[in-house]
Amino acid sequence: MQKEIDELKMENQQLKQQLATLKKLHFGPKTEKKMTVYPDVEMSLFDEVEVEAKQSVKEPALEEETVVKSHKRKKSSKGKTSVKKLLELLPKENIENRYIDLPEDEKVCKQCGELLHSIGADHVRDEVVYIPAQIKVIRYYQRSYECRHCSLSGDKKVIT
Repeated sequence: MQKEIDELKMENQQLKQQLATLKKLHFGPKTEKKMTVYPDVEMSLFDEVEVEAKQSVKEPALEEETVVKSHKRKKSSKGKTSVKKLLELLPKENIENRYIDLPEDEKVCKQCGELLHSIGADHVRDEVVYIPAQIKVIRYYQRSYECRHCSLSGDKKVIT
């Protein structure tokens, strides 16, 4: 009976050792890692050469600083055409003017109630429309209004 217990303990110990080995293989580190025996000395193939080179050659300290001149880059005009230049190059007969107008109920002076009269238009934006085989510029203007009754009395307000 004692002999059987000793055999079972021995088998149990072998199985534990086998389990620990398999765990280490499965869950352990996958790459080799360098274990440093001497932390002050870095181990390498050329260790002796590096140590001798460090002892024999000392680098001189740099005392002088060199000033490098800066330069300015010239802007190239190649391929960089602004939108305004492109609009000027388009033929003028294809320009269509559109006016943004106030609604009829806003064309009345808020101070005296008289009808506002158009005094001109301000350029708001340009829109380029591409129609196959035709390109045209639509130029938008916003109308400006003033009350002639108020402007005669010296209260000049322009409504846009």
